[in-house]
Amino acid sequence: MYFVVKKVRVKLQSWDARQLSIAGRATLAQLVLLSILGHFMQSMMILKKISDEIEWLAWTFIWSTTDGRNKMSLVGWDSVCQPKDRSGLGMRQLHDQNISFLLKLGYNMVFDEKSLWVQVIISKYGLDDSLPDSIKRGQSSFIWKSLSKV
Repeated sequence: MYFVVKKVRVKLQSWDARQLSIAGRATLAQLVLLSILGHFMQSMMILKKISDEIEWLAWTFIWSTTDGRNKMSLVGWDSVCQPKDRSGLGMRQLHDQNISFLLKLGYNMVFDEKSLWVQVIISKYGLDDSLPDSIKRGQSSFIWKSLSKV
C-alpha cells in the first residue's frame, strides 16, 4: 500500500502551491489527495500508518508557504476535519472513512443476501446463519480479512 503514498507525493510535486490560497489548497487536498485512497478503502482495511501519512502530506500542502517552508497552522487537524457547519473545512479522517466503508460492506452482507457478490462470498467461505461465529481471520481474501477486523 505504500505505492499510494508515493502516488500522493508525485501529485504534490506536480502542483504549484504558490498560486493557490489556503482555501484553494484545502479544496485541492480534499478533492484529490484524500480521495486517492478511496477506492482501496472500500474493499480492504488500510493501515493507520498509511492514512496518517497521507493526512500529514495533505496538512503540509495546505499550510506550506510560497518559499517551501511550513508555517504554523492556525488550527489542528481535528478541527479541520469537522463539518463546515461546526467551523471546520469538512475534510474526513481517512481511518474513520475506511471503517465506515467496511461497515457498509458488512451491512450489505447481512441484509442484502440476494446480491451476487454476497452469494459468492457466502458460498466461497461457507457461511452459516450466524455470521459472527463463521468469520475467521485466517481466510485469504482481502475483503474477508478486512470485514473480520471491523
